[in-house]
Amino acid sequence: MVHATQEQAGARGRTVEGASGRKGRRSSAEEPLGSCSANSNISMNLRTAFLAKELGLFVIDHELAHLTHHTHSADIYRLLEERQPEAKRLNSELKRAGATVPSWLS
Repeated sequence: MVHATQEQAGARGRTVEGASGRKGRRSSAEEPLGSCSANSNISMNLRTAFLAKELGLFVIDHELAHLTHHTHSADIYRLLEERQPEAKRLNSELKRAGATVPSWLS
C-alpha cells in the first residue's frame, strides 16, 4: 500500500500516490483497496491504480470519510452520499471491479 496523511491526501486525495515518500508494496487481492488508521493515516492499495478513475476517487473519498466516522456505520454512508451523490452506484460497481485488476497483482 502507498501511505499518505490527511494533509498529503489533499481535498479529495488526488495526490495520494507516493505523496508521503514511504515505500509502497504490492498487495494481494484479499487486502482492502484502502484503509484509514486510528492515527488518521490513509493507505491505498496499488490495485486502485487499475480501477476506473471514478471508482478510484470513490475509494479515496471513502477513506477520507473515515477521518470523520471510523466505522462502517450508517453515518459514514450518509457522509459519502453527501460528498458523492452517486455513492450507492459507485459502491456497487466497485464490488464488481475486481475483474479490471491484472491477475499478476493478485
